[in-house]
Amino acid sequence: MKVVSLQTGCINVVVHMLTLLSRRKDIDEHARQVYKYLLYAAPHLMDIAHACHYQRRAYMTEIFLPVLLEKGKLHVTISNINIVINSWRENKCMELSSVTHLKVGDIEGSQCFNFLPFLGQLSNLQFLDIGCIVDDELLAVLGLNCPNLEVFDAREGMVNTITNTGLSYLCQCKKLRRILFSNFTDEYSCPQDRLGFFGSGIALLLLSLPMIEQVLCSEYLLRDALNFLYQTSYRKRIIPVKCMFLDHPEVAVCNTLMQIMPLWCPNIEVLTLYVKCAKEKLIGNCLRSLSKLRILVMTVSSGCNFDHFNFTSFGPQLVYLQITAYLIGSRDITLISQTCTNLKTLGLKMYSFGFDGDVKGETTESIFPTVEKLELQQNISVRLFRFLNIYMENLREVYCAWATVHDLEEVLKVIVQSGGWKKTTLLVLPVMSHLSLSVAKMIADVLPKLSCLGITLLHPSQELELTKHVQHQLSNISLVDQEDIVSPSNSGIFSQNMWGEEIRKR
Repeated sequence: MKVVSLQTGCINVVVHMLTLLSRRKDIDEHARQVYKYLLYAAPHLMDIAHACHYQRRAYMTEIFLPVLLEKGKLHVTISNINIVINSWRENKCMELSSVTHLKVGDIEGSQCFNFLPFLGQLSNLQFLDIGCIVDDELLAVLGLNCPNLEVFDAREGMVNTITNTGLSYLCQCKKLRRILFSNFTDEYSCPQDRLGFFGSGIALLLLSLPMIEQVLCSEYLLRDALNFLYQTSYRKRIIPVKCMFLDHPEVAVCNTLMQIMPLWCPNIEVLTLYVKCAKEKLIGNCLRSLSKLRILVMTVSSGCNFDHFNFTSFGPQLVYLQITAYLIGSRDITLISQTCTNLKTLGLKMYSFGFDGDVKGETTESIFPTVEKLELQQNISVRLFRFLNIYMENLREVYCAWATVHDLEEVLKVIVQSGGWKKTTLLVLPVMSHLSLSVAKMIADVLPKLSCLGITLLHPSQELELTKHVQHQLSNISLVDQEDIVSPSNSGIFSQNMWGEEIRKR
């Protein structure tokens, strides 16, 4: 549930009034006249534009196009592309150098052909999120005309037709930091489903782009790229890449790759891995060689032994750790807590509800004393939920929106009564767990630092009563929809909606 602010309410009224335009027959004429009245709302025009979903309505785009161009962030789809292209053609003096961020949706056919000349005018483009067909010609336009491009996000686009030739043109964008392709195929997929380029093309990107931090694509291509470089280069080279995602279970991590990676990519700060049983020592030795590693995401197969990773050798340098596992015991939790001494964010995703809960003598010693953010996903046993949230004494943010925890009400009472969450400012509880009004009030009343609470009530009709309780007695707490809060595993380098994050930065 969410408390609507006065500012948000006013914006909603304006949005409603604008949508009424769609009922008029002479939309275009009225759209031009509406803009001057919106100037009084100038500080919030971007908010209003996005709330109206201008990219879905041509007349909305016409209303907001001047401010969108001024702000430099533009979203183009099949619904509004004609307005954008025609406005540019009719007004050749239109200032396009201000456009730094562009998102392109489901355009196709002749629209793609008409879009390329427009794209070629965006000389200061820095961020491109493209969700249509991507081919060598489009990459050539970028390479020849967009020298300031920093982020190329094609995860939603059809990239099967890109070849190594197209990647060679992309190499001309020397400021590129992140290149994101579809990550849904592996080397065993049928040819028409696989990406159209090869590991040698990825190797060219890694070697040619001096500021590259991440190339996201099917893991087997990254593996082949490093193998290609290892076999063809006889001089020691260092690739500046900082992020390597190798967590696909079909690719895993072969011995050769893990031995090559620290030699070629010593600057890696972010690493995701899928670890098969009996590979723990190999992985541990590799991680020990990556002296700049700060963020580690591991998916471990059933039967993996956490002792064999040798966390002592690399754990102290980690600030972010996320583990996906079938089973993790209190001994493993204690081991990781003792070795990852500078950890700030911990994430656990469990395939099983199993947790031994074997805490010797019900110790009161804290675990993970430096961790401030905790994220729990999927099947979290009530014992593990209680254990972590009682003994992690310095938690500031607890995010559990997509966790399943049985008997959640009872364990919440135990955590609060045991002194848990005393320093917590943000608490997002599971979306699928419905809590009573009394428990919701209890949480809001007794946690001294709490400023943001995401909760689902058992009876939606009681939401108004809880809202009044919060507004009148606990003005420092805001109620939010759980889905509105971005989790640590879906923000920053792991963001699935980079465009949304860029818009919020404006």
